[in-house]
Amino acid sequence: MLPLEVQIDAMSNVRSQLISMRDSVRTGEFKDIGGPMSEYGTFDRTPMLSHHHELAHGIVLEGLETMVKSIDLFYDSLVALQENIASTDEESAARMKALADLTAASYLPGTDTARDRYQDEHGG
Repeated sequence: MLPLEVQIDAMSNVRSQLISMRDSVRTGEFKDIGGPMSEYGTFDRTPMLSHHHELAHGIVLEGLETMVKSIDLFYDSLVALQENIASTDEESAARMKALADLTAASYLPGTDTARDRYQDEHGG
């Protein structure tokens, strides 16, 4: 089986970090711009800068939410892939065992017909 557990764990860690960042932006836990900005002139530009700062945080929030959704989809796909690989391996092993059992039993009278029928039905 492919070592998907490592990628799944890594995706889970990245997802947790992005959710933490998203929640921080969503709850307003960011550095606030306040007070007069003399470097931009002699009058107070705080309202304009605060407004643009808020707009920028909205864009960052939207981007983080999109990344979390994308990671969720990718994570779900990795889990599904891992499950499909496992079930395919198990099914293949079961068919190989059944075929080996039939082959071993083929030396007994009457099993040639059963083996041939199994191989015809299962593409062997």
